Amino acid sequence: MYVLGIHDGHNASAVLLKDGHIIAGVQEERLRGVKNALGLPYAAIADVLNQGGVKPNEVDWVAIAGLHSGEYISLDQTIHPSDQILKWHQAAYNQPRIELKQWVKKIIPAKIYEALKGDKIRDARRDLIASLGFRRDRIQFVEHHSAHAASAYFGWGKLNEPILILTNDGMGDDVCATVNIGKDGQFERIASVPYSESVAEVYALTTYLLGMVPLEHEYKIMGMAPYSNPSRAEKVYAQLAELIDFADKGGIVWNRKNGIPPLSSAYHYLEKIYRLNRFDSICGGVQKFTEEFLKQWVRNAIQETGIRKIALSGGIFMNVKANKLLLELEEVEDLFVFPSCGDETNAIGAAYWLSANEMRKIGRVKEIPPISGLYWGKQFNDYEIENAISEYSFGHKVNVETPSDIEKKVAEIIANGQVVARSSGRMEFGARALGNRSILANPANSNVIKIINEMIKKRDFWMPFAPSVTVERVGEYLQKPKNVPSHYMTLTFDSNPAKASAFAAGIHPYDGTARPQEVTQLQNPEYHRLIQEFGEKTGEEIILNTSFNLHGFPNVYSPNQALNTFDNSGLGCLALGNFLLTKK
Repeated sequence: MYVLGIHDGHNASAVLLKDGHIIAGVQEERLRGVKNALGLPYAAIADVLNQGGVKPNEVDWVAIAGLHSGEYISLDQTIHPSDQILKWHQAAYNQPRIELKQWVKKIIPAKIYEALKGDKIRDARRDLIASLGFRRDRIQFVEHHSAHAASAYFGWGKLNEPILILTNDGMGDDVCATVNIGKDGQFERIASVPYSESVAEVYALTTYLLGMVPLEHEYKIMGMAPYSNPSRAEKVYAQLAELIDFADKGGIVWNRKNGIPPLSSAYHYLEKIYRLNRFDSICGGVQKFTEEFLKQWVRNAIQETGIRKIALSGGIFMNVKANKLLLELEEVEDLFVFPSCGDETNAIGAAYWLSANEMRKIGRVKEIPPISGLYWGKQFNDYEIENAISEYSFGHKVNVETPSDIEKKVAEIIANGQVVARSSGRMEFGARALGNRSILANPANSNVIKIINEMIKKRDFWMPFAPSVTVERVGEYLQKPKNVPSHYMTLTFDSNPAKASAFAAGIHPYDGTARPQEVTQLQNPEYHRLIQEFGEKTGEEIILNTSFNLHGFPNVYSPNQALNTFDNSGLGCLALGNFLLTKK
């Protein structure tokens, strides 16, 4: 049974499942070359079907994530997604417009609004997808937070024991968070929170008020937070803490306190809190507010349900510093954060949800396997790569060779202090580069951050890079409070002071934490061996890893994109499949 999952909103994506197993998955941005591409992912749909060798009329079901994504139907695709997001927030910042919208929602019942607008937009979305050759009667919509919950539950794969599933993001289908219990291959929602109470929106609004792009630059606030003066950050936090109060159902839901406007549009309320406070103090305050809120919510949910194994999904859990504190909670026995758990993964969740629904009917739901690696893009062969190289018009003189052992050669170059871009194997899905579309360097040299930024990345000075480390030796470099794997850079850990000099460039300079990718031989044997070869030369099985892209562009996918990025940057070496390119 083939199920195609589609997310047609911000950072659009498509995935293809066969009998519950993910066989292909791509974000539209990688093919279109536009970061966080919006709307129906035409190119991604074609790509995953091509990978699977499946035609549209051979797909059994199409699962569309989200009941309400109408704002993306008629978008002008010439407008960059970042500009579109800013445009929406500028409109929402208008106080009279905010008040009018709230008034309209009060006087028009939800069912009438749904009948007037929701059904019409869903029909338009279904028509668009059916026009691509899919059977119209096999297209279903999956509610936003059900998709998030399904990705976390089935992605973890612990289907034979009770699991507490928490979802939390800015908003989706009029909800910002849910609490669910999963058992025996299905889950039940026991509580939800309306989007008017969205704590994640507080973080997004703060991003906007600080002059950055919401849904894209929140990580800059998280990175700056440790630099703040604790007492000044505490002042901001104390005022933000007054926004909400845990109320009913044992504290697994919360409400705004009296007099506070809906958090999804509380721009002017937040402005009053932030006025005359330093940039870093605001970052520190909103980060602590998020951390304390999530810790209390998780504690409450565990106490209410008695379940200590937790699966998480939704954009707020991209906050790896908060995830670290959740893992450290005494009440938490085990923790799984679905990798890259923003809305791009709702294509996965929607496909999981529909696959499980069908497989449950024939008693096979527990055959859905957990994820193992996110390498779901196309793998380009030597012939395709060689053709791309021969047809590319380089702006620099380039030497091309084919080493007998490309992983060993790359490890040697990195050990000698050079930076290497690597494009090899199947592309990874999601926000994190996981070795196959990465820029690699020796992490022992802290100056390499400046070098990479000047070459290509142009990142803000306070933003740390991340390390990739073999799973066999991760315990030497990082202090893990519990034996929870971190294959997808979803958690941070305190670094081991005795080993900090070995990966200084992969550690946050102010709080000493690192966001690792634990690399296993099973998930990525070539990358695993590369790091081991680096260890043979340096004694350390840990390297610096950041995404292979030009500033403001998505990570590369095809050989031609890799060549273009290499040629138009300060990078000196590119390992492209089995080929090594070096600028003369």
